[in-house]
Amino acid sequence: MPQKVLQVVVVGGGIGGLCLAQGLRKAGIQVKVFERDRTVDARLDRYRLHINPAGTRAMRACLPDAMWDRFLADSVAQEFSPAVLWRAPSAP
Repeated sequence: MPQKVLQVVVVGGGIGGLCLAQGLRKAGIQVKVFERDRTVDARLDRYRLHINPAGTRAMRACLPDAMWDRFLADSVAQEFSPAVLWRAPSAP
């Protein structure tokens, strides 16, 4: 009998949903993420966040090395903690 493949649907492409999806992929689980906003800039009012040490450890455990490195490179105040994941684009 064929072995069943675990598939998970994550509803919400925010920081929690995307981190969960990466952790599931890292564990070999198939995952699809669904987000209601059609574009990254659909909500420009939400571009900055602070991640406490426990959240940072959880993200490190879930993210592949290349994504973790990008997260650190894009963060502000790296001497304190990673703080910014995405910045609003500059005005033309």
